[in-house]
Amino acid sequence: MKPKALFDELEKGLLQLFKAADLYNFHLIALARNEDPPGQLIKDIIATNTISTYSIFEGLYSKSEQEEFAKRGYLRAIGDQILLATYTALECYLIEKFNEYVEWKGKDKEERTIACARRMRRSLDDIRNGYSEILDIHLAHFELNESWMSPYPDFQPSTTWQRIREIENARHEVAHRGRADSCVVRFLSNAWEPFDFARRWVTAFDANFDSLIFHGTPTPMIKGYQKRVAQVRGDD
Repeated sequence: MKPKALFDELEKGLLQLFKAADLYNFHLIALARNEDPPGQLIKDIIATNTISTYSIFEGLYSKSEQEEFAKRGYLRAIGDQILLATYTALECYLIEKFNEYVEWKGKDKEERTIACARRMRRSLDDIRNGYSEILDIHLAHFELNESWMSPYPDFQPSTTWQRIREIENARHEVAHRGRADSCVVRFLSNAWEPFDFARRWVTAFDANFDSLIFHGTPTPMIKGYQKRVAQVRGDD
């Protein structure tokens, strides 16, 4: 399976988690408002490949509901699992994409490459170093254009790479402490934002670097990346 196809399958599973959480959330909202759950909307979500806007925008909640959800932490546990799974999907993609490019370049039998590949599951830094040392791809300098960015006010680190690092950090917190404190999930949107960013990043990285690696054609996004790398290196 191609790396992007693998990520797409993992993405489908994550979307199913969002759907399940969405349905649970409808019942929480109905209880808070002393109303019946929206039966037709629930049926539509179950029958189609969709989620509600409550999974994406926390502004749909009243101020009192926002305070209650934040205090009670109704959605925190499932949101933490979504954060963990989001990083896992991203990590799997990066490792498999590394292997694909390595094989294409004929470096898969080199001892140094094999050693880098073995280290990659230890941390994001090891993944970054493997790409840099073996493929001369500098992940931290690949930035998404504004048109690729998701406009979420609660998830706006200074760089694209910093966003990925925050997802990794949340994953480590969940895996080792049982909950993410750096990215607190009060509403489903708090988990949606990192997930949506990750899939945007993977789509952009895959398309742009495939164009460069397989076809030798630098896209505008790649040209911006190459300029940033040259500036760091001090190249002309």
